[in-house]
Amino acid sequence: MDDPKTCEGYIILARAILDKSATWETSSPEQKVIIITLLLMANFQDKKWFDGTEEIIVKRGQLVTSLSGLQKKCGKGITVKHIRNSLVRLSLTNFLVCDQAKLRAKKYHLVTLVNYDFYQSQENYGQSNGQDLGQRVGKGRAITKEVKKVNNKDFKNTIVEFVAWFNAEFKTNYRVKTYEKNIDARLKEFSVDQLKQASLAMKRDTHMMGENDRHRVYATLEYITRSDQNVDKFLNLKEATTGGRNNEPGPDRGMADWERAMYQKGAATG
Repeated sequence: MDDPKTCEGYIILARAILDKSATWETSSPEQKVIIITLLLMANFQDKKWFDGTEEIIVKRGQLVTSLSGLQKKCGKGITVKHIRNSLVRLSLTNFLVCDQAKLRAKKYHLVTLVNYDFYQSQENYGQSNGQDLGQRVGKGRAITKEVKKVNNKDFKNTIVEFVAWFNAEFKTNYRVKTYEKNIDARLKEFSVDQLKQASLAMKRDTHMMGENDRHRVYATLEYITRSDQNVDKFLNLKEATTGGRNNEPGPDRGMADWERAMYQKGAATG
């Protein structure tokens, strides 16, 4: 009996990504699932594809998808929000490039995996003598350290820029060092533009800006960067409305029951 074989191809996943890839090391579990799914979906060779109006060539290392289509391929536990935010983050780390013109005109994502050809070519994984192997490993580690430095610098500059923007917008004087950890955590799920949009929605909320029973301003950098839930809450707020009678946003703010109860307790004992 012949050995069972698959005719649907395969991908190469280098073990080196475990400790030499800054993108992999700083990715969340959900983002790692998305990275591997993108590799599985990318074309191994050029193919023609009809987009409804014209025939285009989807090249080796490229794929055509939508947010919902990619979410379905990733499977249970991965949301469209995970997909959207991961595409933004992976673009910033130069793992992929999204064709924005196709997205605007055709409403689909044409994604190019930047280094696909190198990492999916078997000849780049050949055997080597010990000396050459040591040189290549040493060079690889040096390059990885340099990439990490660049990425860390970029993230640091992004955080500094966001805090400076927030201070100018809200007329505050927050220090980067105090909120660096919180902002870094939020940037794993949201883009800087999304953090700004959420902050502006929070600013439009009169209750958050001090028009409440205690005349207290809750629209702070600490509040908006405290959790993904807080950012989501204001991103999903299409227009500012007057809050409830609690000292924090009421039910129309989309607060979780436990969070609303916590602030009600604080109001009663404060």
